Amino acid sequence: MINFNKYWLIPQHNNQLLQVLNCGYNSFKQANDYPQQTHPQEYFFSWEKGRKLQEYQLVFIARGGGVFETETTKLTAINAGTLLLLYPNKWHRYKPNRETGWDEYWIGIQGDYAKAVLEKIESFGYEQYCFDSSADLHDLFIKLTSLAFNDWQNSTPLLEGIAANIMGLIQYTLACEHAIASESTNAVSKAILFMQDHLKEALDMEKVAKEMNIGYSLFRKRFKEITGFSPTQYLIELRLIKARKLLKETNLSAKEIAFMTGFESEQYFSRLFKAKNLLTPNRFRKI
Repeated sequence: MINFNKYWLIPQHNNQLLQVLNCGYNSFKQANDYPQQTHPQEYFFSWEKGRKLQEYQLVFIARGGGVFETETTKLTAINAGTLLLLYPNKWHRYKPNRETGWDEYWIGIQGDYAKAVLEKIESFGYEQYCFDSSADLHDLFIKLTSLAFNDWQNSTPLLEGIAANIMGLIQYTLACEHAIASESTNAVSKAILFMQDHLKEALDMEKVAKEMNIGYSLFRKRFKEITGFSPTQYLIELRLIKARKLLKETNLSAKEIAFMTGFESEQYFSRLFKAKNLLTPNRFRKI
């Protein structure tokens, strides 16, 4: 893939759960000219000055190595497989090694889900994490940037779906790794992945909690604390993300999409879709 970046300075959809603001890929064989000067002014930074962002940004290093520093993390060496977690209004800087360079992918996000997950991760001190097995994360970033590169004008709903998968993978991995993996929090992380895999089904959240070996009252409470949504509300948002993806990617009818994403009827799906997106499914498909 060639070097590429895209910035949606105004979110393209009214999705309060998760919005993609920017993404890209850069390969630096050597670090003589880092970063590139093709970024908007509010995103460009020099090593001497560093920068602060207004949104969350995830930077994945797929090849090579370099260094990373923030206002709370001392200068740290980073290697391939490392994910940098950049938080709003927090000073940071990073760069590849001069000799090796690196390949980097990134995505800028905002929304209630992103905030809930990343604030929790930040509270436990994570600003960078090296994945022992990063193939799944790498594949997701490849899909994300390839989609944006090939059809960025129509890709935002699909990017939201991939971003949700990235967030779920990060959340689950770190939940299994740290005290963030308390039994109840780990149950919520597993439940999110379970929902993503069973969108078509009529899920009973009490049964989902039982499947996760946790009482429903505690499950619902922790789910709300972590995501900002009740389990049922969160499931609806995931279904709408999937529906937007199908509307843009396929020629399936609204009725078929309603069935495939677990909505009880086409009428209910269309009414809820319009309430969340300010457009009917058919109108959304045409834009």
